[in-house]
Amino acid sequence: MKVIEICSYHKLWEDITDVKGHFVTGPWLVFGDFNADLGAHEKKGGAPLSRRSCEEFLAMSDVCELVHVNTKGTKFTWVHRQGIRGNVELRLNRRLADLEWLDTWDQFDCGSLPRICSDHNPLMMSFSKFSGARYSLFRFRKMWLDHKDFMEYVKNYWLSTSSFGCPLSIVQHKLGVLRKALRTWNWEV
Repeated sequence: MKVIEICSYHKLWEDITDVKGHFVTGPWLVFGDFNADLGAHEKKGGAPLSRRSCEEFLAMSDVCELVHVNTKGTKFTWVHRQGIRGNVELRLNRRLADLEWLDTWDQFDCGSLPRICSDHNPLMMSFSKFSGARYSLFRFRKMWLDHKDFMEYVKNYWLSTSSFGCPLSIVQHKLGVLRKALRTWNWEV
């Protein structure tokens, strides 16, 4: 890997982190050619990937609270044909989303299209809100643990909820009440 490539990775990771910190106030999706991978499982052929660049890509994703979302279709989205020496294939094109994006867009799909005139597989996305009633998954937000009032809020809700029945029924009922309360609290805080 060349020094210029390492510098450009750092700059891109800094830029994405800055955007998250200064401009993002709602659901967030980042997609395209990151020219980076998460590990050896995302490369076929050629020299081994730099472990450091993989770790930095993952670290940036964690700092920005972005999830690497699967893409349907071909595993590798870029190919470098080297003739008799074989091909080098990588997963460079991807999409990253925060949990709020995934909660907002119930029907979110992404697939890689065939390469036609480029060495990259283009990504095609479709998303829409589900209009019918559905059961939505509860997602615990790691950031809640950093909020100064979170533990006290949970404790108060848990202790103030009265339930009857066997111990398992009591826990199930309290978790259901707490789930609704945390969803409301998440929007208010």
